[in-house]
Amino acid sequence: MTRNLPFNFLLNHHHPLLLSYSSNMPEPNTKERCSWLVCDKPGKLRCTRCRDATPQTLYCSAKCQKNDWIFHKAYCGKKAYTFDITLVASSSPAITRTVAIPAWFTFRQLHYTLQYAMGPWQHTHMHEFSFNRLLSEFESPTQPGYWVRNEVDRGPHRLDTLAGRDERLKVGPAELYDDDKLDNWHPMLGRPPKKVPKEREKTLRLEVFDVNGRLYETVAKDGDMYPLIYTYDFGDNWEHELIFKGETLARAARPLFSFAQGCGPVEDCPRAGTK
Repeated sequence: MTRNLPFNFLLNHHHPLLLSYSSNMPEPNTKERCSWLVCDKPGKLRCTRCRDATPQTLYCSAKCQKNDWIFHKAYCGKKAYTFDITLVASSSPAITRTVAIPAWFTFRQLHYTLQYAMGPWQHTHMHEFSFNRLLSEFESPTQPGYWVRNEVDRGPHRLDTLAGRDERLKVGPAELYDDDKLDNWHPMLGRPPKKVPKEREKTLRLEVFDVNGRLYETVAKDGDMYPLIYTYDFGDNWEHELIFKGETLARAARPLFSFAQGCGPVEDCPRAGTK
């Protein structure tokens, strides 16, 4: 199933999981018409700060541009980051999404976006983000940090999971890191626990994907971002791989989906292999 998802996506500060339609937020202009939501006239004036954006922000008059500023100022001239999202081990078809997310969003807002995108996730389980360094195929899989897809038996099914990562940065809710005494402990390996930097999702912004952003050197090497994994429900261990595709000029102050394929699993369903 492939579709465009043009509806409004609101992240209410008091009810952050509220997803609703809204008549007071305009859609990005996808035609060469005036961007003011109540005007259908052809657009001829272009916003100079968004002149390189696609689609362009056009107005039929200076009056309409002024009226639209209450909405447009939220993203005018700002950046958005595009991600390809895939539910790990899904197939026939692979469950994927492509979304442009405002660069000023926090990882908590990214979490809510993923809950919505892969719906019907309902924010009923713990979650965590992690950036992971990929080691070469010549490095021993017995070493910590080796990236390998394990086939795990569970009942009559076999599951693919990602294991043995060399984690470079973790991002999650504060309560997840309240007690780190046993975190990263590897008793079978006979070595002290590895200290992985941790950030609170409520305050860390997506600017880590900017070459000049804080922590960029932690999550990238030679200009390439390490894969970002979003894990939801530590029991069923649903893993989502986010591939950073680049930056564009923002076309709205909210996530905009351009591609969707496959339906996500329902909440609390037993995880089963798709092969």
